[in-house]
Amino acid sequence: MDKDAVKEVFLPNREDCFKFLRKKRWDEKGGVKCLYCLSQNIHHNGYTTKGARKYKCLECGKYFNDLTGTIFENRRFFIEEMFYIIKEMETKSALQISEELGRDYDSVLNFIHKVHLLASEHSKKITLEGVIEVDEVYVHAG
Repeated sequence: MDKDAVKEVFLPNREDCFKFLRKKRWDEKGGVKCLYCLSQNIHHNGYTTKGARKYKCLECGKYFNDLTGTIFENRRFFIEEMFYIIKEMETKSALQISEELGRDYDSVLNFIHKVHLLASEHSKKITLEGVIEVDEVYVHAG
């Protein structure tokens, strides 16, 4: 598929991505809190070049933004591209996603590996109880 068509039709809206991230990160936990001292005495301080809200803690004086401390921090992808990669990585190869976005294959693959690593760390905190049923399991005896 043409990469311009993918970007125009299938990528989520940038502001919608940030709204979703803010809702999950801040709204469900009682509002914006400083990532360093946990104070709620926060001043909204503009936007980053990629569109994330910037904040300044009025208690400790440190700055942070919507992406600080998340998997989206310090990436060269735009947030809508990262949301697209996460959505599509279940059904498409890294090569196909990189071609659709017009991005470097290694960069896309590296991001997918980071998502997998984060998911595996999160899954260690999950404990299953009771009867667990699994279908179509092949146990390799080698």
